[in-house]
Amino acid sequence: MSGLREVADAPWTELLSRYETTATRLESAYAELRSHAVRIEGELADKNRLLAASVEEMDRVLEALPLAVFRQRGNAISPINAAARVVLETHGRVPALQGDPESVVTEIGVDGKSRCFERRVVTTEDGALLFLEDRTRQIAMEAELRRLERLGGLAELALGIAHEIRNPLNGLGGFASLLQRTPDSPRASEWAGKIAEGSRRVESIVRSLLDFARPERASETVVLPVAEWFDVAARELPVEIDEGAGRVRVVGSRGPLEQVLSNLTRNSKEAGATRCKVRMLVHASESVTIRISDDGPGIDTTVAERIFDPFVGTKESGSGLGLAFAARAIERMGGVLRLASELDDEDLHGAGFELTLRTAPGDRIESDA
Repeated sequence: MSGLREVADAPWTELLSRYETTATRLESAYAELRSHAVRIEGELADKNRLLAASVEEMDRVLEALPLAVFRQRGNAISPINAAARVVLETHGRVPALQGDPESVVTEIGVDGKSRCFERRVVTTEDGALLFLEDRTRQIAMEAELRRLERLGGLAELALGIAHEIRNPLNGLGGFASLLQRTPDSPRASEWAGKIAEGSRRVESIVRSLLDFARPERASETVVLPVAEWFDVAARELPVEIDEGAGRVRVVGSRGPLEQVLSNLTRNSKEAGATRCKVRMLVHASESVTIRISDDGPGIDTTVAERIFDPFVGTKESGSGLGLAFAARAIERMGGVLRLASELDDEDLHGAGFELTLRTAPGDRIESDA
């Protein structure tokens, strides 16, 4: 009887053993799977932290970019960095939306000033990215560099011409002087006078050419308030000086700077102006920029771009070298003389020039850097 029971019970014992073995294997597999899942979850968390750090770093880089970056999705356009928000503030809208994907466009801001932007468009899966780089200053500097290179060549040419003209001119003047002393012919004496007058005029032009072409002769460098620098210039035309600009002390070469300012007021007077006004635009860390405006007819737009080039002038009787000399003299002092691109309500609405000069150490503004 017992033998029969053992035989009958044998399969159940085997099945139970198999079940226990299988259960043990399942528990082991589950434990291994759970351990693997925990490991993957940890790796995923690490990857997410790295991704978040990368995104944060990219956001910081994007925020610091000088390029204005906009995102376009459908008809919606939004700024995604600080430079883009500044563009919106100065223009009231997103400029340069239309046109070639890569182009340079000029836009007028809400302040009325024009700016040049280089435009790039990158297409994305859900829209596009618009990149705008403000190249206004770079384009202006490139134009100034071309002008300086052109002036350098013209200076050498002017020096050569002046020397070539001066020798025969001296002879011509000498013969005219002898002819004037001839009592036999009053008519010849009159002609000789005209020859002498023409010779003096040409000599004046030659001197202007040499002043423009030669390196500046050593002159006294002094520090004076802006108002005092205009003392000589005010003899040509009444000059109203803004109190803030007048007090700032600037460094300049006494003779050349006084001559430049006198040339500006004399030109205004000869053009029909009755007064000039001087006011401060920018007081930077080591320089000051003032604007000099008059109530005359202004400067013809056809010559405005070349106003500082030699032999370009607005007066028929002039040599066209006055402003060229003025700009060159100011550059030698470490400053800049330029034509004002626009005039404000505080200015007189004739001709306008902007003059940047170095300030005296005691009048300099400390930089935040």
